[in-house]
Amino acid sequence: MTGMNPATAKRLARDDVAPMYAEVDAAIA
Repeated sequence: MTGMNPATAKRLARDDVAPMYAEVDAAIA
């Protein structure tokens, strides 16, 4: 999940798993 860009985050936001990815991305950042 490294190198997630805003466009990818917006696509993931359409999925139910978006919160998990958001937490992972925040942890990486």
